[in-house]
Amino acid sequence: MDESPFSVADCWFDPWDKARFKKWALKMRRTLLPREVDLGLVFISPGWAEFADEIVDVLRNSVGVPRLAGCSAKGVIANQWEFEQKGGISVGLFHLPGSRIESLSFSPDNSKRRPEVARPTIGGG
Repeated sequence: MDESPFSVADCWFDPWDKARFKKWALKMRRTLLPREVDLGLVFISPGWAEFADEIVDVLRNSVGVPRLAGCSAKGVIANQWEFEQKGGISVGLFHLPGSRIESLSFSPDNSKRRPEVARPTIGGG
């Protein structure tokens, strides 16, 4: 696990086990203490997509990530490494002092429209 004072990132390749994933994610979180986590990024390969709700639950409610962005992808990325043939979950936690983060979400329907037509939801969450 590579880390700096303001971020930490790592990949989970083990079979899914929510309790073990939570322990792993909390270990990552502790490396940033006493700093707050402002943003989390998560990449989930297709084999783990069925656990997306549990992954989000752990990161938001157990780790305390207030803003979480993510996507599913064939590969996962952490630090300088990209794993395309090996499925897994990649998590990055970031402390961004002085930043202002706004949530933006949109549905697949409005993402296909021209940008000026799409009406994203801005706010917490």
